[in-house]
Amino acid sequence: MTKEDSIAATDNLKRFVEAGGVLVITQRSGVKDEANAVVNQRLTGLLAELCGVEVDEYDSLGADMHNGLEFALPELASNSPVPIGTWCDVLKPNGADVVARYTQDYYAGKPAITLNRFGQGQVVYVGTLGDAPLYEALAGWLLDRAGVQPLLTAPEGVEVTERWQGDRRLLFVLNHTDLEQEVTLDRRYTNLLNGSTFEGAVTIAPRDVLVLLEET
Repeated sequence: MTKEDSIAATDNLKRFVEAGGVLVITQRSGVKDEANAVVNQRLTGLLAELCGVEVDEYDSLGADMHNGLEFALPELASNSPVPIGTWCDVLKPNGADVVARYTQDYYAGKPAITLNRFGQGQVVYVGTLGDAPLYEALAGWLLDRAGVQPLLTAPEGVEVTERWQGDRRLLFVLNHTDLEQEVTLDRRYTNLLNGSTFEGAVTIAPRDVLVLLEET
């Protein structure tokens, strides 16, 4: 990667967000240049303008050490508190809003996750690491901000992906569980694996897959 490549990558991210994209940045992103050398800038380095925040200090937690997060936004507050560990960036917002704050230790009350509006889009900086509760809370919130809706109503353990054949939609529905699962289709489809047609609720056998072509 050349210096021009590094600049181009940063500019691509800026254009994406300026046009309305939602970008998630995590710890130590943007801290090295095209030669893998740490840049002579305060963290968040090359992405500071996008993030609207800098790392004031940080704390590395041992395997038996933990901290917690309290969400500052009303739409996330019901998820509080959330346990976190391993790494904690203590953030100093430079225009960004606070999404979550630490609950323990000398940096209790300090920002851990921020949201910065850049152009027509938004940049979320996540300065810590957690387990499923943290990412489950953030994933739904981020998908909502990005305007991403599920393709179908499906239970946990069932994956639904979309492809297109001309102007007709293809859905791949995969049951990753050891139990029968039910998925509700939004219209009529033909299963390309056996020619059967489905509409409404359909049952998928354990570890089975449906390849569905939208009916015209």
